[in-house]
Amino acid sequence: MEGIGSALKSGLLAAEAVRQSAPAGREAAGYYLTLLQPILRVLEALLSCQESLTKTTPPAPLEPQLFARLLKDAYEKTLPIA
Repeated sequence: MEGIGSALKSGLLAAEAVRQSAPAGREAAGYYLTLLQPILRVLEALLSCQESLTKTTPPAPLEPQLFARLLKDAYEKTLPIA
């Protein structure tokens, strides 16, 4: 997961962590880590997809249907991040 979408989401989560921590007078880092957990779970799932691609990739190119399905599965795992 890379790109502007990830950066924007992370920035929004950081801002929300600051907003939540301010009234309590606590550091925002703990709130941020809690808010970040759903993204980390998606990244873990994407890593699993990447490992599947690595394990199923023979020296010759993948069958187009298999490659397309693996990419589709990886993309769908990113949808909850938004």
